[in-house]
Amino acid sequence: MAHSPSAYRVAATLTIAALLGLTLATIAGCGGPRGTVVDPGGGVVAPFDGPSVLRGTVGASADLIGIQPTLVSGLGIVVGTQGQGSPLPQAVEATVIRQLSLREGARGIDMFQGTPFEGESPESFLRRPDVSVVAVLAMVAPGAPEGSTFDVLVYALNNEELTGGHLWRTDLRLGRPTVQGGPATRLVGFAEGPVYVNPFAAGPAANKTQGRVIGGGHMTNPLELAIRLNVPSPRRTRAIAAMINSRFGDSPVDRGDIASGRLTGQADASTSLVTMSIPWSYKDRPEDFLRLVAHINPDAEGREERYAGRYIRALQEEPGSADRLAWALEALGPVVIRGGTTVSSLYDWPEIAPRMAALRVGARLGDPNAERPLIAIARGSDPVMQLEAIRLLGQLGTGAMIDSTLQELAAADTVSVRVAAYEAMERRAGMRELQAWMQSERVPGGADPVTVLRQWSEVARKQFRGSLLQGLQRDVMPGGFVIDRVPIGEPLIYLRQQNLAGLVLFGPEMVIEPGAVLRVSDDFILARPDVNEPDFDPQGYDVRVRYRPRPVDWLSTSEQPGVMNISNAPAVLHEFVEFLATKPTSINPTAGLNMSFGNIVSVVEQLQSVGAVKAQWQVERNTLREGVDRFTRGSAADRPELEGDQPGGVDPLQDYIQRSIRGEEAGDDPAETAPDEQG
Repeated sequence: MAHSPSAYRVAATLTIAALLGLTLATIAGCGGPRGTVVDPGGGVVAPFDGPSVLRGTVGASADLIGIQPTLVSGLGIVVGTQGQGSPLPQAVEATVIRQLSLREGARGIDMFQGTPFEGESPESFLRRPDVSVVAVLAMVAPGAPEGSTFDVLVYALNNEELTGGHLWRTDLRLGRPTVQGGPATRLVGFAEGPVYVNPFAAGPAANKTQGRVIGGGHMTNPLELAIRLNVPSPRRTRAIAAMINSRFGDSPVDRGDIASGRLTGQADASTSLVTMSIPWSYKDRPEDFLRLVAHINPDAEGREERYAGRYIRALQEEPGSADRLAWALEALGPVVIRGGTTVSSLYDWPEIAPRMAALRVGARLGDPNAERPLIAIARGSDPVMQLEAIRLLGQLGTGAMIDSTLQELAAADTVSVRVAAYEAMERRAGMRELQAWMQSERVPGGADPVTVLRQWSEVARKQFRGSLLQGLQRDVMPGGFVIDRVPIGEPLIYLRQQNLAGLVLFGPEMVIEPGAVLRVSDDFILARPDVNEPDFDPQGYDVRVRYRPRPVDWLSTSEQPGVMNISNAPAVLHEFVEFLATKPTSINPTAGLNMSFGNIVSVVEQLQSVGAVKAQWQVERNTLREGVDRFTRGSAADRPELEGDQPGGVDPLQDYIQRSIRGEEAGDDPAETAPDEQG
């Protein structure tokens, strides 16, 4: 069937909110009815404990397999570090040397020939102060598709500081880190890239042995998602697959089957299995897709309005099940905001749980009638409801009143409200950018419209310009991180440290104060003349910088630049950050310093801490470390000291990694481990 570009434009506009989801929820937070997460061969049947109206949903009659975030890990090398090297456990050293040999076996006897490390033996290379062996860990989102990226956590095993380092390509496998001779698990991807160490970590004893590579993980061998019916039924298997495809497989960016059902021989019986992939429109929020799948009712096919009425009545009568019922309503699709019985009837309901559940469904499905009630709650005094309403306003694609409300809230006294308003503004800016693309561009002749729309959506989400008049402007820096400016309220620097790295600058234009002096290390010194000094420039191009770059690419055969002395760097903060990120050229050797995002954040943090830039600061919550902590502590639940203070202040993650590479399982007593196994 032929489709015109304008038809694609109209269809895509109706699904913009779904395409640009930027906020991930956690699967653990879902209170909806669901089967137990099981091994495909486990045969576990989960009891249903939800409201009776949801008994026909997928989660009430099946097990969802592979829906929890999965730990992946590996042992890798970071170069360009600044700490002090130390000996490694023998098993770790042997494992890493073997990995080096496999990677560089064709280079001859000297595996480092033509690199800054030429002449080093593998053993001496691993003991250099600018080299660290690291454990690399990540939590992979359920169903992450091939080519998707994710953040990874790196933890130094023989160095005191990872600041400024660069992770070489490291294979990632399922489960905990292991050494040579340990169990071999499935290879799922790899990680590489510049290491970012959070200088804003609480307290003076910030742990510089830990860092992350933002977006550095790459999925090459995706994990499976499936639904297994508790009672095998070919008819119901086909009905579930058809309902999923009908609900999620017919958007402009998700054409074709998302799910397929079949019977598989298992032991002495046949098992009904529906295999799934994450739709592209949910690739940034797979947990939302899985929640919706768990609340799909295949019996509602063709009778969506009738089921919408049932769920709305249940929402009124059972407010304690509001969250579950909201997911079930959203799973029905747009009929719940456009049919004869709609969720808008609950937008002014006196009980807060049904009202917020209905508004959540309406906002996520794009109901303009949800705008005014959400604005009223966003301007209210209940902090929990206020933040939720702000997030939902970011998902609505309607009018100027939302823009003005979000700008008003971006100047609030509470930092959490300001950040939530910024995130909502960012999402809407991406929507606006995509709308502009669809109105001004045409799908090239012969091109696949789905592929083109996906490309437009990705560009709009990450590279929109925005407008300072609309409250937000984005500049994409060399290196891929972003600087977002929100010229509203008091000065505030907000650090984005996951998914899309960047700095958000709230308030008036920030500058490096006249007379400021900063020494980050022997490799970076900064000063700006005072207003009374002859070199002071009222235009702000008078910041003097002395910088000695460190080599980060071990395969580079080009000479590393020497010490760089620049006397006219910009004093305006966002321009100075761009200068730090820009790579110098032979034509313009003073264009910039080519610094990594991690090093740039360290500089900005110290400028702020010494008062050279006058602003408050706030850091995005470290959900990656929290996720890894939950996994590692859960695997050692019988060791209660890991949940609180440990003797000597041992970090539970460090303890977990050390026990993993020694081959100890949770609950092992280290005192009973042979000395040669402890390394």
